[in-house]
Parts: sequence; C-alpha cells; structure tokens
Amino acid sequence: PGAAVAFAWPSAGDRREYLGDGRRAKQSVAALADVLRVLLRRSAAPADRQGRPPKIHLLAHNMGNRILLRALHELYRSRDLKTGARPLGQVILAAPDVDAPTFARLVPYAIAFSQQVTYYYCTRDAALAVSQEINEYRAAGLSPFFKTGLDTINADGADMRFPFHEYYCSADRVLLDVQLMLNHGLKPAQRKTLAPPSKVLGHTHWSFARMNVREVPARNRPSGR
Repeated sequence: PGAAVAFAWPSAGDRREYLGDGRRAKQSVAALADVLRVLLRRSAAPADRQGRPPKIHLLAHNMGNRILLRALHELYRSRDLKTGARPLGQVILAAPDVDAPTFARLVPYAIAFSQQVTYYYCTRDAALAVSQEINEYRAAGLSPFFKTGLDTINADGADMRFPFHEYYCSADRVLLDVQLMLNHGLKPAQRKTLAPPSKVLGHTHWSFARMNVREVPARNRPSGR
C-alpha cells in the first residue's frame, strides 16, 4: 500500500561505460536529494487514523546505493534531516556497489534517520566482482558488514541465478522478505524467510532459510514478480 516512486539516473547500462556510470551517479546525488526533500515535506502530513505518521521507505540497488547514501548525507548537511527525527521507515541497501570505507562512513546517516536499515549482500555477485576488477577495491555488497542498527543478511541461499546480482527483484525469498518489512515492519527475528541468526566476529548475521516459498500463505506472498 502507498504510492511508489522510482528515481532513475542515466546509467549507460554497459560494462564498458562503468567508470562513466560512476561519474553520472555522483552527478545525480543532488537530484535525488531534491526528490527526497519533496517526499519529506509530504511525510510531514498528519498521522493516519491509527495514529501512524507517514513514512518513506527506500530501496537502493547496486550503484544506486552510492547515490542514496550520499543524498542522505547531503540532506543531513542541509538540515533537511535533523538529529532525533526518523522520517524514514524501511531503508533497504541491496548489493551496494560502494567501496567499504565509504559505505562505513555514510551508512550511519541511513541508520540515524530511519526505523530499520537492511543490508543484503552476496559473495557470488558476478557484477560486483567485475566492479572489484575495475576499481581495485572490494565492493561492500560482496561481504558481510556490521554496524549497530544495521541488519546484515547473506543472500547466497536465496535461490538465485547467475549473475547473482538482481536478487532484490527476482528471488522469491528476497521479495517476500522485503514485503514483510514494508507491509508489516517485521524485524529479522520475526520473519520466517530467514534462518536463525549466527554470529560472525561477535555480530548477529542473518541468512535465508531453506524453505519453499510456495508453502507460504498466499496473503503473505509478494504480488507481481
């Protein structure tokens, strides 16, 4: 439920234009910040009949994470996002093509202004492996990353197909997991899509349960793809 907005930035969609895409992504940060300012003004509307204030949910994929995280930082710098306020609902960072130091520096701005931040990564992501070759750094979306307030989920077991990169919109288990967050605000421990957590370097780490999503009641399945 709710209105959906897609922010499209001018990617060339060609591996040979990867470095140019990086420049175009950087040039798109101000535009996304402007879009978010408009949405933030709308989210300042009165609460609904159940007393719930409007919330903005955000999902970024691949290089789009660079744009989103930098845009949130820009909104903090311009004081459109203020300390103590959490106008964002669910923020989902899928397969981020962001170098680890930059990701570590910027992800706190997503955590500070949202109810819940979820980070999906896949160690077999072929597209991010190409990014690593070109940039000579390991993209964040290939490895676990831990931060207080960040739910880290390994998508390796989400029934994906090569190149293991677009699971956020093609893997049934991931779609269902996202739906349970967006529609019901469920925490990882409340979502049957996920296996019991493990500990990695002392941090809570989630992965997908071995389950058949066809066994999930129809009312809980994602619609569409």
